[in-house]
Amino acid sequence: AEPAAVAGGPGPVDPFYHRPIQVLSHHPDPFWGRPTSLIDWCEANYAHTRYIAELFNTLSSVPMVVVSLRGLWLCHRYGLEARFALCWAGIGAVGIGSLAFHGTLRHVGQAMDELSMIVASMAFLYAVMEVAYREI
Repeated sequence: AEPAAVAGGPGPVDPFYHRPIQVLSHHPDPFWGRPTSLIDWCEANYAHTRYIAELFNTLSSVPMVVVSLRGLWLCHRYGLEARFALCWAGIGAVGIGSLAFHGTLRHVGQAMDELSMIVASMAFLYAVMEVAYREI
C-alpha cells in the first residue's frame, strides 16, 4: 500500500524508499522548509540538525570547494592558461551546487547542482579541445 499523501500533494518521491520526501524528513520544522527537489538520496533528511538536510552528502562537497580554491591559487601563482583555471572553477562550482542541493533539498539547489555539473563538463571539454586544436 502507498503511504498517505502529505498535505499539499504527494510531491517528489524518494528513488530508494519510494515515499514522498516530506515523509522522510526527521525534523518537524526544517530551517530551509520542506524539501521541494525532484530527487532525494538515501541519506535521512534533517536527521542531525534542522539546518542541513543531508549532512554527510553536504560535508562531502566541502573538499571540492577547498581543492578548487587551491587549484585556482596554483594557476595564478604559476601563470597557467585560463583553461586550467576554468576547470578548477568548474570543480568549485560543482562543490557549491552540491552544497546548495544537499544542504537544502530545495528545487533551486537541485538546479544549481545539475547546472554546475554541465558547466564544469563544458570547461573540461574546452580544455581538452584547446589542446587538440593546437596539435593540428
